[in-house]
Amino acid sequence: MALQAEQSRYHVDVVAEAMRLVQAFAAPPYRFTLTELSVLTGLSKNKTFRLLHTLVQTGMVRQEADTKRYTLGLPVLRLASALQASDELLLAARDTLDWVQDTANERVNLGTFDGEDYALCVDTRESSRRIQISARIGARFPLHAGAIPKVLLAFSDEVTLESYLERHPTLQVFTSHTVRSAEGLREELRAIRRAGVSVSDGDMDDGVCAIAAPIFDRQGKIVAGISIAVTAARFALDDRERLQEVVIEAGERISRILGFVAMPGRRGVT
Repeated sequence: MALQAEQSRYHVDVVAEAMRLVQAFAAPPYRFTLTELSVLTGLSKNKTFRLLHTLVQTGMVRQEADTKRYTLGLPVLRLASALQASDELLLAARDTLDWVQDTANERVNLGTFDGEDYALCVDTRESSRRIQISARIGARFPLHAGAIPKVLLAFSDEVTLESYLERHPTLQVFTSHTVRSAEGLREELRAIRRAGVSVSDGDMDDGVCAIAAPIFDRQGKIVAGISIAVTAARFALDDRERLQEVVIEAGERISRILGFVAMPGRRGVT
């Protein structure tokens, strides 16, 4: 109780509200009207307007002259660049992401946890082959769909999984291939743990497949996932085993840099 009281004492409501407003821009379509932002954040239109006015003055948000919609400003990009230059995971993964891109010549994604319910895309490498995919830096996805989200959930402990299912009794459906039941999800996660990789066959984006491997920290805790994404047509034609070996090697490389020591000869778990 004393700790909660102390935390409440130093809490600044207007700062928290401004951050809630800025975070709203992380969702498509990334540009919003005043009314849309008020609805998204639950803030009154008057408060939303005043916060936006201040954020525009600082450059963190800008207003389009023609549509009057609001978008993030360039200073946010500078902050993102600073994060990429200092974050341990991003630094550890940088060279490996380049290696996977050169080796596979496909889209590469790096994702980590965003709270208890979501995976956040924190870095990517584009492919010379065109592919339409939801994953972009800053995009977040629930843990039951997509290659990286599912690998994060699969290698988490049982308590994490059951808590997730309690909070999400109805699983959000993205395509006709998205898992719809708790038991179906549990079965998928068991298969992922056995194989050591997660495969997404169009369960997040129609026509897009991905294969992801886990990344562990020095305590052996899963902290991220790395994936290779391809079109469904290329995934059917390409050598899946080759892509699997590449992404597993990538996950192991990054894990070693983060201090993880793997058991020899063991990739999946029963």
